[in-house]
Amino acid sequence: MQRVHVDFGDFQGTQLLVMVDVHSKWIEAVQMHSTTTSATVNVLRRFMASFGVIEELVSDNGPQFTSKEFAMFCRQNGIRHTLVAPYHGASNGAAERAVGVVKTSLSKMKGYRMSVALANILMRYRMTPHATTGMRPDELFLKRQIRSRLSLVRPSLRGTVEKSQAVQKYHHDNSKPLMSFTLDERVFVKDGRGGDPKWMEGRIVSVKGTHTYLVRVNGRVRYCHVEHLQNANRNEERLQTANQSPCYNGTSQLQPTVAMPIQSAAQTTFAVPKN
Repeated sequence: MQRVHVDFGDFQGTQLLVMVDVHSKWIEAVQMHSTTTSATVNVLRRFMASFGVIEELVSDNGPQFTSKEFAMFCRQNGIRHTLVAPYHGASNGAAERAVGVVKTSLSKMKGYRMSVALANILMRYRMTPHATTGMRPDELFLKRQIRSRLSLVRPSLRGTVEKSQAVQKYHHDNSKPLMSFTLDERVFVKDGRGGDPKWMEGRIVSVKGTHTYLVRVNGRVRYCHVEHLQNANRNEERLQTANQSPCYNGTSQLQPTVAMPIQSAAQTTFAVPKN
């Protein structure tokens, strides 16, 4: 963003505003419905909102770039605006070459809408090592390689290491075995909203992963983690076993409210003890 060249180009009646960063060879190309100063300033403003304010902007002597409005825009943003010599396109050669690259590539992208063709051209260009720098434009401009479909088939050492570390951390943090549930199984769902946790009856309607389930509670489907679920039938069996034990003295940690008659899921909550 230290030195950016800009120029307009015409392709089959469509005006394109092309910008190129001289250091990295990063190209931006925007389809223009108007070539006025205001439209040009709006494109530059969006460009700088993403990548920062340009230090020096090089352009030809087109009316868009010589107007008072454009001069005010550059002055307010601290941009040094350099106008090339009239009728000497070589002075703005970087932008001229960028326009040529875009127009040549568009001529080969037949059967595509202009917006789709431009997106494909720019992405492929930014991923390709440049003949002058020997490096990809995205690496010099963004200090990283942008992700593409090619990244899916190319192994990533960093991704492999991070994935291995994440698995190791997960097993360390979840050494205690978790329960598992099946479809249509009765469960108690922990609801911690509004103060003390409450347990409500529900049923498993979908298994989304090893630790996540969709549960229907009070007529609504909720996305729940396994740590917020308890098996309703198992807890009731444990309560009955404890009540029938000859050693039961009425002080069992299992709360008798679990075995109370269930009127409706919408009216009843359950105090299910933790394991």
